[in-house]
Amino acid sequence: MKTPTPDERGSALLLTLGILSLALIVAMAFAFSARLNRQIAKVNADQTKARLLAESTLNLVVAALMNEDDIYLPESSGLFANAGDLPACFISDGEDESA
Repeated sequence: MKTPTPDERGSALLLTLGILSLALIVAMAFAFSARLNRQIAKVNADQTKARLLAESTLNLVVAALMNEDDIYLPESSGLFANAGDLPACFISDGEDESA
């Protein structure tokens, strides 16, 4: 077997480090892509849930209005639970009338 010259001694190490560096870059790109795809899928699922909830609520309200059922809205629930404490403002004919 031929004895390597001083210039050839580190070439195998450099070649190995280069290949490992490329493999690491590819693995990191794959991990980033997988994480991004998972986040996109979660956002899409959340949007679908919100859209379906909105559509079902709209269908429920339309059905209740068409059947002329009494719609029960508890006073202490919902977004406007304490809205009675706020001043109301009604605009008609371009004039501001505060209630």
